Amino acid sequence: MRTYKKWTKEEDEYLAENWGVMSLPQLSKKLERTIPGIKRRRSRLNLGPFLKGSDYITLRELFDTLGYTGYCDSSSPNSIKAWMKRDFPILTKTIESKKVKCVHIKNFWKWAEDNQVFLDFSKFDRLMLGKEPDWVEPKRNRDRMNQVEISKYNREWTQKDEEYLFFLVNEYKYSCYEIAQRLCRTEDGILQKVKRMNTKARPIKKEMEFWTDNEICILNNLILKGYDYMSIARVIEKKSPKSVKSRVYRTYGTKDLDKVRRILKEKISKATI
Repeated sequence: MRTYKKWTKEEDEYLAENWGVMSLPQLSKKLERTIPGIKRRRSRLNLGPFLKGSDYITLRELFDTLGYTGYCDSSSPNSIKAWMKRDFPILTKTIESKKVKCVHIKNFWKWAEDNQVFLDFSKFDRLMLGKEPDWVEPKRNRDRMNQVEISKYNREWTQKDEEYLFFLVNEYKYSCYEIAQRLCRTEDGILQKVKRMNTKARPIKKEMEFWTDNEICILNNLILKGYDYMSIARVIEKKSPKSVKSRVYRTYGTKDLDKVRRILKEKISKATI
């Protein structure tokens, strides 16, 4: 008569902890159990055939949850390739004989906090990944405000808009920033439109902007909080995203705000030692 080896509490805990991390042959060897026996025990423990109910999420599920597209498009800023360049904590789990790319949600949050400006949470609904860190909701609100502004800036040019732009440029007394403010457009959008117009006139060059010590202090504090260029420009009066970006580059030698935030944190850390 075939004897049945009862599963111990320790074996159940080991199986639950390593299900999906180790392959079935590895589990079989470690637990000294048959593969069919391990599969049956997995079902009884309700571990699931996949990652459901665990603290892990597959990369495809994560991208879908964030509202991202371009997962496999290497040219897309939202591709996994772009994420890997920023040391994304990817993990390969083995589900039976299938390898799946995933991430521990706790590790994702830690990585996301360090890459806030790189990420876009405008399509990411609340609590879709469970309890959220305190910085997530303000970040989501900023990103959604950015999308509202972008849709406003990217609206079609009307004949009235073009005539007004033509008039302002040919006055030879308005800078690109001033024209952009009047037409509710971005500075880059104004410059691109002017180049396509039948005129040799251009916005006048703006004098080198002066930043007060208070404005620089506000700028650094906003960067530390994970603000992007558009969000910073909404806070610091009379500063456009382009001028903020120029100031950041002149000061830190990079336009990557996530990198600048790390530089600032390092300076603060050294100052407190």
